[in-house]
Amino acid sequence: MKLIYIQSLSRSGSTFLQQVLAAQAGMASLGEVERVLKNASLQRDDPYDQARRVAGNTRTHDKTPCSCGEPRDTCEFWSPLLNRIQGQPLADCYREMMGQFEAFYPGQVLIDSSKVAGGHLRNYVDNGLVNAEDVRVILLIRDFRAWCYSMQKWKKVRYATGKYPPGYHSYLADAYRWMVNNRRAVRTLTNGPVKFCIVSHERLVFQFEKEMSRILGFLGRDPGSLELSQPPQGHELFGSQSMKRSEGEAYRIAPRYDSSWMSDNRATCYGPILYPVASFNNYVHENLAKAA
Repeated sequence: MKLIYIQSLSRSGSTFLQQVLAAQAGMASLGEVERVLKNASLQRDDPYDQARRVAGNTRTHDKTPCSCGEPRDTCEFWSPLLNRIQGQPLADCYREMMGQFEAFYPGQVLIDSSKVAGGHLRNYVDNGLVNAEDVRVILLIRDFRAWCYSMQKWKKVRYATGKYPPGYHSYLADAYRWMVNNRRAVRTLTNGPVKFCIVSHERLVFQFEKEMSRILGFLGRDPGSLELSQPPQGHELFGSQSMKRSEGEAYRIAPRYDSSWMSDNRATCYGPILYPVASFNNYVHENLAKAA
């Protein structure tokens, strides 16, 4: 196995899962690779940075450091790579990135948390960079109520892009968007050539060691080999700043959960209108996320 691809909707906990996996021996993460390489290929700043500035958010990604602690302009991994690939076709960017990764982390497994559906095929398998049998996909799904609440909290950044029609970020629209996208992801992976595992974000947090044992077994590792005291290995430019690397003797990865959505009663108020979404949500967490 050469590639672990984390697929999910935004704000589903992929950064945390990536952090845990990158702390295991023989694995290293580059975070949201497609986002970084696409920006470099198109020679543009990250599109959401301008939206954040318009919305009054000063924590833009172009100013935040890599997870190694260095600014992206001086990061030993990304700085020379991004300088080389500016304006190149995306396929060539991926080829350069894989060469750089193998030079930095020989023999190790790449963790790509790009989240984009089909990215593992389009960017790796179809380009001949990795064989399909050497790829494992983890589809991470968050409870729809928590996901919708989180999207509502952060919607002003997306509104500021001016790309979305009125009503696009209503709670009801988000709920059905969650269902449609996740159902499509399950169906596509089921019919695809790559082995995959569905993980519930809630189970990952509240049954952490049990769920990580299942994930490690799926990845062909000893289910009892979970390591939590080592800092994650890799170079990640995007993601929650609270998940950035923290050096020190007392370092330990621990699950955290934002339960503020539980005070939001919109899912109850919509009642029968959300029945299909709630039904699929229950099916995912009680059936699909338990499968081996």
